[in-house]
Amino acid sequence: ITSSGLDYMGSAKERAVSLWVSAILNIGLNIYLIPRMNIEGAAIATGISYSIYTFSNLYFIHSKLNIEMSRILLVTVRSIFIAIVVVSPVYLYSHVIVNLVTLLVFVLGSVAFWFVIVYRLDLIEQDLFEE
Repeated sequence: ITSSGLDYMGSAKERAVSLWVSAILNIGLNIYLIPRMNIEGAAIATGISYSIYTFSNLYFIHSKLNIEMSRILLVTVRSIFIAIVVVSPVYLYSHVIVNLVTLLVFVLGSVAFWFVIVYRLDLIEQDLFEE
């Protein structure tokens, strides 16, 4: 979403520089983390580099449009909290996933749990669920 917006506002060059920096960071983190942590290292590297890319895009958008950063920060903190809460049980009990049935139970349970948390924190419009 932020990439297209920046391109539209004439900030494609800033976005491209941010993308290159994030890509180089991702490669460096992959080289460092994959030998130490395997696939988890790759996921962490991608998460860190893509987060930096996204936040730099938000900064560029804010500098052009003067968007209220406290609202963006609040949504970001809530999103990180939700991700940690939803992923933690899966991570802690991943040894229980031994076949397709247990995998489906974990995935569907995580999705349902995510919807409950997002709904309770008012991150989705609640009138979508009313008549």
